[in-house]
Amino acid sequence: KQVELTEGVYSSRGGPCYETVSELRGLLLLGADAVGMSTAHEALVASYCGMSVLAIALITNKSVIEYDSDFYPNHEEVIETANKRAQVLEDLVTEFAVRVSQQQDKVDANNNSN
Repeated sequence: KQVELTEGVYSSRGGPCYETVSELRGLLLLGADAVGMSTAHEALVASYCGMSVLAIALITNKSVIEYDSDFYPNHEEVIETANKRAQVLEDLVTEFAVRVSQQQDKVDANNNSN
């Protein structure tokens, strides 16, 4: 099963609120590809605690970077997108866990044969 993955720069803001046009424009200038209210804070604390970190973010709404836009981010869009993509995200995480486990089994088998 193919899943479209995109690598990019994730910026985190405090929440819970949607970003303003000015904030989004500033983040674009700084090189951000996506912005959210979570992931980065948790990853930062885990890293500080000496943990290795892998983050997967599900982008659930479009950013509005025009002041005169008729479109505004809303909670319904976030919930709808999350519900539509939940199974894909679950499958991705499951496949990742299986592959990590298989790789660890290979490492363990190699270490036990020495």
